[in-house]
Amino acid sequence: MPDDTAAQRPQPIKEGVTNPTRGSKVQAQAEYGPMFLFRPETGEIIAVPAQEVNVINKEIGEWNMLIATLHAANAQVQFFDDEMVKQALQPDRMTPGAHNTAQRNWEIAADWQEEVIDTCQLKIKSLAKIGSGGKQLVELIPLPSIGSGKMENKAGEMKEGKYTKEIKASWGTGTKSVPSKDWIRPRKGSLVYVDSEKLKSNWPKFKDPDNLKWADVVQKDASGKCSINGMKALRYVKQTMGKANFQLKDFVKLDVDVEGSIGSWATAWNADTSNTASGKVKITAGPVTGDVELDAGAQFMRYLYGGSLNLTFEPTKADVAFRAEGHAELAIAEAKATATVHFPAKEGWMWTLPAPLADIGVAAKDIDLGAVRLTATLELKGAVGASVAAEISLGVENRIGQTPVIVGKKTRKRRRRRAKKVSVVEDMGPEKKMRVAGVEGTLDAFAGLKADAEIKGAIEWRNPENQKKEFEAFAVIAPALGAMAGIGGTAKLLVQYADGIFRVHADAALCIGLGAEGKLSFEVSAKLLVSFVKWFFYQLYNANFKRLDFLEESAFTAMKYLYFLAIVQGNNILNNFGMVESELALKIRQVKSKFSDAKARHQLAQRILADPEALRYAPPETKGMLIHDLCSNNNVDWMQSGFGIGNSYLIEQKSAIKKILMQWSHTRTECENTIQHISADGAKGSYLANLARLKRFLNQELPGNIDLPGVNTQHGEDFDVWYEKLSASLKDGPTRGFHIVPSNSLQYAMERNKDFDHPLFASAGEGAFYA
Repeated sequence: MPDDTAAQRPQPIKEGVTNPTRGSKVQAQAEYGPMFLFRPETGEIIAVPAQEVNVINKEIGEWNMLIATLHAANAQVQFFDDEMVKQALQPDRMTPGAHNTAQRNWEIAADWQEEVIDTCQLKIKSLAKIGSGGKQLVELIPLPSIGSGKMENKAGEMKEGKYTKEIKASWGTGTKSVPSKDWIRPRKGSLVYVDSEKLKSNWPKFKDPDNLKWADVVQKDASGKCSINGMKALRYVKQTMGKANFQLKDFVKLDVDVEGSIGSWATAWNADTSNTASGKVKITAGPVTGDVELDAGAQFMRYLYGGSLNLTFEPTKADVAFRAEGHAELAIAEAKATATVHFPAKEGWMWTLPAPLADIGVAAKDIDLGAVRLTATLELKGAVGASVAAEISLGVENRIGQTPVIVGKKTRKRRRRRAKKVSVVEDMGPEKKMRVAGVEGTLDAFAGLKADAEIKGAIEWRNPENQKKEFEAFAVIAPALGAMAGIGGTAKLLVQYADGIFRVHADAALCIGLGAEGKLSFEVSAKLLVSFVKWFFYQLYNANFKRLDFLEESAFTAMKYLYFLAIVQGNNILNNFGMVESELALKIRQVKSKFSDAKARHQLAQRILADPEALRYAPPETKGMLIHDLCSNNNVDWMQSGFGIGNSYLIEQKSAIKKILMQWSHTRTECENTIQHISADGAKGSYLANLARLKRFLNQELPGNIDLPGVNTQHGEDFDVWYEKLSASLKDGPTRGFHIVPSNSLQYAMERNKDFDHPLFASAGEGAFYA
């Protein structure tokens, strides 16, 4: 009986018989020779029989394809994220439907990314816990035979997020795209990764030739850092290969390219990790600073962070694709990832206040306060870094009184990442809260692994004054989480002034994500004070100068006093920063006492007229304090101002008051608030009483308010007309996301007439970026 099985067996190409029939197929496979692999972790050279080489190459290719696809999917999502930001930066140029198209493209990319992540996790789940000795991914270096030809891997460049045209071609349409099939080709002369079960126990293995041990090649210095002796590594592999060829002389004899594989590997491992860049020139110099890690955890970390996928092997530096989205660098030799990670996402999310009570028939809208994110610098090593990479995500565990730590967590659907709106006041309620952070790793391979690393970073806001609306820090994470007075009940945010600095206490959910629990404490350093002052003012502006309960009285008082001192003294707000509350209050009393002198009042008016920009971020309370002092007058004031009468009476003090109200009232509400706070300490008073006081002062023509027959001040009987005209010129409310400008400028008038929020600062309306 004929052997049908033998007839159907795939034939080597050199023995394949062609079939002249059009469209027919012949089963054929390439015939591989034997292969040698070097395992740095153990110093072994593994001989792979010819009939098993195809299996090994297939395994290498499958892992490469999987990890390459993961990085491509991450990049595609990032691409559409950036596209949406670009659109939002130019709302006037956005074509109809462009926002919906970009959103749809992002959804397609996010779906694909989720599929890839799930596939990664499924394959990783089959591996054993690192260090358990079970099934692992093993790091190897192929030793190519001399004359076998060099096979290039056309993997996309991981540097700076650049990928090959094959990957990027369809991004503009949002269709899923996969890396070039060239990713699948097995690497030569660099690191490859193979499932440990694919390395058969009966394959010949060779190590430690008689006169040289692997332990002599990987050396430790006095500080405990490990480095590879390049010359010894070459000699070690050559001697071990000689031993292999001798013992396998009846099986196979190959000459391998040791210099091209082991030599370049050892040199790259020991490269200085301190690189400086000047333009496009990279300078590498100095002593070895890397610390070679060859254990299983370090191997897995290197691979999942994409280090082995680079065409040019640079073990000291590589891009790291964190799920939490941020910039990262990986010192592969040290198996250390230092990452700047953004929570809850690169674009943060919109902090909002609950919608105020609306008029009948008018839909109430939440008040958008601006986009905020937590930017943290994390340092992950070894098994911990591998755990975080394997789970394609970062969890953050927060407990009151403790420093936040990183924990692994199972990936959740990315769609929630676009829910970028969160209230700073209302509690989400137990039915809405998704408890995710704080859960230990759920993958069998990495359960129980926790990062022993502190979060160090800052809370950042999207600055409307930045041309590209980029984020900038306004407070840094405090060294320790201490008592947080006032945080309780449904309060999720509090800004205080204590011990001479501003402190921000926030629910972790605000900064990290809906699933995070606990509190985070931040403090404003002198370096960040200017940015914090802007953030503080824009909170008031975005809420149209509504009283914000999360700005505690201590913070409000400190801000109005610091700004008052900076204006009246003509110096930087930093000059008085650092005073405790009692010192600040004393300084205010001392300065205020000087305004009993007419000369001081006159100088204050001159200073405001000379530098009106100093008032740009002053809260209404500060401006009310200034107007109070400018309104005070007696005969000496008249003398100081040159004995003017009628329109010229106390002309500089009147002009300074008008400068405050006409140039730096950003909305009608702020103008009214400023008038309401005309008092010695900026305390709230009667709006109508203060308006009458303002009218009396601006109407004065002579000391004692004597009316000169036939002589009128600029306002005279027309003060009410002037004030109505001023009110009519001001915005009803803020136009969020636009740089505040003088309210008597052309740009202000244009913003008032457009009356819409910038998409990157809106959670509702056409093209709103946050939802």
